[in-house]
Amino acid sequence: MTAAIRALLCALALGSVPARAEPTAQMLADTCAMCHGTDGRSAGVLDGLQGKSAREIERDMLEFKHAGKGRIMAPIARAYSDAQIRQIAEYLASRARKQ
Repeated sequence: MTAAIRALLCALALGSVPARAEPTAQMLADTCAMCHGTDGRSAGVLDGLQGKSAREIERDMLEFKHAGKGRIMAPIARAYSDAQIRQIAEYLASRARKQ
């Protein structure tokens, strides 16, 4: 057994290998900026997110996720857990208040 393998096995046995970090709300919400703009103002015909409350954003995302509403948004929303959707909504609403 090589020294590297022994070191890895020891680290695993001791539990010193860091767990994978969960994505932050900002990381999750960065995807939204591609279509809805970094400031919540859509450059195109899409709905802007600026001025929407966290509750409105969460409700809309959950509707996309569970009702399959929206050809583009439904698959995007299904990729997130309900808890992640809540994080995204709270983050986006807080960004809108700061601007």
